[in-house]
Parts: sequence; C-alpha cells; structure tokens
Amino acid sequence: MDLIREIIAGRRICTLFQPIHDLRKGEIMGYEALTRGPAGPLQAAADLFTAAASHGLRTELELACFREALNNAGSLPPGKLLFLNFHPLTLAGHWEAILDGLGGLRRRAVIEITESSGQIRSCAKAQEQLRAAGVRIALDDVGAGDRALANMCEFQADFLKLDRSFIEGLMKPKNGAADRYRSMVRTLVDYAQRAGIEVIAEGVETEKQLLETVMAGIHLVQGFYFGKPRPAEYWAQNPVKERQAVYRG
Repeated sequence: MDLIREIIAGRRICTLFQPIHDLRKGEIMGYEALTRGPAGPLQAAADLFTAAASHGLRTELELACFREALNNAGSLPPGKLLFLNFHPLTLAGHWEAILDGLGGLRRRAVIEITESSGQIRSCAKAQEQLRAAGVRIALDDVGAGDRALANMCEFQADFLKLDRSFIEGLMKPKNGAADRYRSMVRTLVDYAQRAGIEVIAEGVETEKQLLETVMAGIHLVQGFYFGKPRPAEYWAQNPVKERQAVYRG
C-alpha cells in the first residue's frame, strides 16, 4: 500500500497517448491516454491498477491519472479528441469533479467506460450528466462482457470500441470461425450506424487485420499498426506519423 500511495503522491505515473485514426479522412482524430507506472513490478497499467484496487486505492489512482493526462494533453496537436478511461464506480462517485477538471476540454473529451465491467449500470446518471455537458461517451471492450448487447441498447454512447478479440477472431480460419467473427462485426457495425454511433476497432496490429476491418465497414482504428503509445510531445512533433501511407479509400 505504501508503494501505491508513494506513486500517487509523488506523481510517479507516466501518461502516453495512442492515436486513433480516421481512415476516411486520412488523419488522426483523437488520442487515448494510457497510464504506465514507474519502472519495476508495477510499470504495466494492469499490474498497477490491480495492486491499487487490492488496497482500496483504485479511485484515488484513477483520479491522479486523470489529472496527469490533462497536464500532458496540452502538448498534443490541437483540435483532436481526448479519450480518458474510468471505472464505472469512479465515474459514478466523482463525475462532478471530473467535469470540473475537464474545463474547456469538455467538447473534446471522450470518457471510456469498460463495457465488460459488472458495475457499468452504476454510472448511468453520471453518463447522462456528462453527455448533457457536451462530453462524449465510449463503451470500451464491447463484446468482452456477458451483457454486451443489453449495454449497447441501454447506454447512450457516441462510440463503441470493439474488443480486440473480434479483430483477432477475423484471423481464425479454423472451423469457419473467421467467417462467423466477420458476420458478427458487420452486424455490430450495422447496428451502430442505425443508432448513430461510431465504431472503433482496437488492437489492429497487421495489414491483414486492417484490411478485414475496412471490409467490415469500420473506418476508425487504433493499434500498433498505426502507432504505439508515446508521450504527447512526440505527437506534437509528428502529428500524422507512422503509417501515413496505408490510408485507403
């Protein structure tokens, strides 16, 4: 617990930003803020947040990461969306502080809520208040939870971020699995279009995955194929970098 508190109090967290590309426009449309801990056993975000949660410090850590992300976001190229992750319980209990913290970034902010979390219903009021203030909402890891379809219907979101398992599934030819994944992705894309929701494909790491994603009707993509998470200063100097040449109509 002392190490977690030291990391929070000493601001020993690092915020990196991964681009989300719009294939229609051939440009970066936004960046997702991703946290890394200090060098050592808690450097990976999953390990850091698991340790914090085990000591009852998840919310405190999330809010510290939020503040750090905002401090760094000013160095990003102007006019892009900023995707920020929150656990539903953190959002439910602190949405007013989050809204105040966003300040003038409200119209550019996208709050990501993990769809697979069993507590997602707890933040329904917070979601409504944030959207009313101009903040966009994204359901993250769509398809990873057992209430995926119900959550998509019940929660008014601006973006659906498909769980990377769908993108990986497009590469599984055994027993016709790829065809079934392809049909499911197209069904989700069709639903989203009818509902006025944008779909983002996560975990796009190869050109073949990119082509499958485009064929499924998805034009917003995120993954190592286009860019690794990097400091804000990197993107300020290289606003459209790392896979510029692969854009296709």
